[in-house]
Amino acid sequence: MLPNPPLAILEMSDAEAGEALGFGQSVRSRTRGAEAKRFVEASIANERPLDILPDLKPAAKEALDALLCRCPGFIARTCGYLPNAAATMAIVADRMGEPISSANLARANEVCSRLVDEVMGPLLARFIDDELDVHGGQSIAKEALVSFLLGPYAQFSKARSNSLMSRAGSLNEALVREALKFENLTGAVQTGTEGNADIQIVAQALTPPAILSIEVKSYGARERLVRGLHDCNSPKVGVGFFNRASEFNADRTSQLLATNASAIYLPETTLVDLTDAVRQRQNSHGGVFYRPLSMFGPDMLKFTKVGTKVFS
Repeated sequence: MLPNPPLAILEMSDAEAGEALGFGQSVRSRTRGAEAKRFVEASIANERPLDILPDLKPAAKEALDALLCRCPGFIARTCGYLPNAAATMAIVADRMGEPISSANLARANEVCSRLVDEVMGPLLARFIDDELDVHGGQSIAKEALVSFLLGPYAQFSKARSNSLMSRAGSLNEALVREALKFENLTGAVQTGTEGNADIQIVAQALTPPAILSIEVKSYGARERLVRGLHDCNSPKVGVGFFNRASEFNADRTSQLLATNASAIYLPETTLVDLTDAVRQRQNSHGGVFYRPLSMFGPDMLKFTKVGTKVFS
């Protein structure tokens, strides 16, 4: 881990900087090292955070992401940049002051959401400056504002919304993977294949080896969680940052149980707002169906040892 701020990188050669950032020994490593050093030099030369353009070249983006992975505090020296999932996870853990785990998974999601909001603010401001003909803080005619909101802004908002929904899905999956990593389950984790689950846990110690499918969702369960679980092979579980207890009513719970899922993991703040009758529903193993996120990692670790008995 490089220090915050990563001034030590300036004392390295381009090749050494690339190696320190994890690129190994190659021409690519030297170019990425040089790019990272340029970011650090620019941050020293500028009092304000660096305005990172959205069309950042791939080499520069790789270098910045690698720099943020090893020096997450450097995100404060950038403006309008959302790094890749690995760097985002490092920044989230740095801001929380502890590794991401099942115990703090809901909090990690909140920190991650705030980071995305921080990035979106400057992007929106830049878009307004580029598209709206307002200079020096002057007012704008109502007709021009309405035209702007219905035209360029509506297109911008839709594109950004679709992009953020995609990023939110990948970031939430990354958070779940970090919770599994905390339990030292990296070797047992694999990506779902052929549309079957987002993540799979392989219990190699069992005879025969068992595979658990994990469907990851964001905030709204709706019918997407039911459809996603139907598409997964059993055994399977759902995990998400669901924030509306009303979505998990009696009918939805019956639909979820009909998918043969063994458990649904959700934030404690949502879990406590479920009705008593719903919260007491059991899975096909005779165990609790709705479980807090804090149990997710420990349950996955137990699955690798005892299989579906963990859900009894």
